Amino acid sequence: MKKDIINTQANTFNDYLADRFPKFAKQIINVLLEEKNDVFLFSGIIRDYFLYKDKLSNFNVRDIDIVVSDIDKFHSTFKNIVKYNKNSFGGLKLYFNDINIDVWQANSTWGLNRVLPKDKNQSNIINILPKTVFFNCSSILFDFQNKKFIENDDNSFQFFLNNRVLDIVLEDNPLPELCVLNTIYYTKKYDLKISSKLECYVKDKFSKIEMDRFIKIQIKHFNKLIFEKNELENEVKKLSSLIR
Repeated sequence: MKKDIINTQANTFNDYLADRFPKFAKQIINVLLEEKNDVFLFSGIIRDYFLYKDKLSNFNVRDIDIVVSDIDKFHSTFKNIVKYNKNSFGGLKLYFNDINIDVWQANSTWGLNRVLPKDKNQSNIINILPKTVFFNCSSILFDFQNKKFIENDDNSFQFFLNNRVLDIVLEDNPLPELCVLNTIYYTKKYDLKISSKLECYVKDKFSKIEMDRFIKIQIKHFNKLIFEKNELENEVKKLSSLIR
């Protein structure tokens, strides 16, 4: 799938979000845009749209991740309207029924602080953000203001779609145990292959991280235990058969 083909999906994707976003989330985004606070969507929603766009009726939005240009303005606008807490890395987590919305400041995400020194001559922070994710399936943003997708320069998201191979974009990550778990979870849920680089990463981290951390991160991230200790061990061993 070429880049221009991905962007031909922008209007369809925007309509898809309008149909599935709860009214609460749409109101937040509209208010932000009216205040000239640019809003960008990233992570799982875009991935799932492209993987399942022929089966959209079966797909529901439960988790929303957005990047804003001014999180302080967001706070001042919604502090008395929306219930939220600070999340693990300086963003905000909003709660509305069974929908979780994580909001991040564009110029201060964890990954950006790792990548920015290499791109210090680039003035557009948003174009750098797709380089700051761990998985290639997440290396894309949707610009609500201009109704377009923003991708990594090396087209890693397109590679993912074309080949259904999960790979690493930025290896440095504050939660390697979650990267390991998501590798297993994504390959099973979406029937994906993995790169040899990702397989080496998973086996290395799995051998070094205490099992208790894998248990705790599952409860925190999935709200339940998906893989028991012996299941994790077996799934990690099986990853070598998924290399492409």
